Amino acid sequence: METRSEMTVPITQWNLRHVRYSLSHLCDGSAGKPEPLFGFVVRGEARLKHEEGETALKEGDFFFLPDRERYRTFWSGDPFVEYYILSFAAAPSVPRFAPARIRELGGEGTLAALRQMEGAASGGLKDQAEAAAIFFRLYSEALAQLGEGTRRAQSQSVLTAREFIRAHASESCSVSEIARAACLSESRLYHLFREETGTTPLAYKNEVRVERAAALLREGATIWQAALACGFGSEIYFRRVFKQLMGVTPGAYRRRCAPGN
Repeated sequence: METRSEMTVPITQWNLRHVRYSLSHLCDGSAGKPEPLFGFVVRGEARLKHEEGETALKEGDFFFLPDRERYRTFWSGDPFVEYYILSFAAAPSVPRFAPARIRELGGEGTLAALRQMEGAASGGLKDQAEAAAIFFRLYSEALAQLGEGTRRAQSQSVLTAREFIRAHASESCSVSEIARAACLSESRLYHLFREETGTTPLAYKNEVRVERAAALLREGATIWQAALACGFGSEIYFRRVFKQLMGVTPGAYRRRCAPGN
């Protein structure tokens, strides 16, 4: 008598990145990302805005983002930001779970496991096998805490509105102009945009503007040059919005970006 068992491994590969920034920054995944990922915050904090809401992250937090999720992450830390990203390829049979902060996997134990995986990258076959075992342990423990996602696909109207905002962010485009581009009334645009992105059209426009202003500051632009180029008519207003989103003032951000820092 012969008995056979067969199983398809739900995860085929993974990639571990260790990221460290000496200044606040914005990660823009608004186009969506192809693979799911886990993350661990080593230093600093973040506001993770995704399609099902917003998640606040602090040091020691372990979190999950599903595949194809559109997101924007605002990181800040003093003197720096540090985190791990563990992305992986999942089989089509794996359910699409909702974004989540997984409290049960926060803390020093998970950090030590990620560092062990990182060290195994340059090791031999035994080290790599141990890294694989660590990954599947983390994955198994995370599964018990994840719930299936309820995200709805973004409507074409909202996608059109987002594209219009990004194309005209530096201009003084109003909600009525954005609504016309999306072929919606202002009230309908506001409702759909808020429901599908977790933010308002004007707040999203400010996020795009600050993202671009930060890039100009890193390149050496003055605060007023960055504000003006990105559509902020008032330097005071620019400073307030920049600090609200990035966690530091434009001046502090620019100084951190200066050569030698």
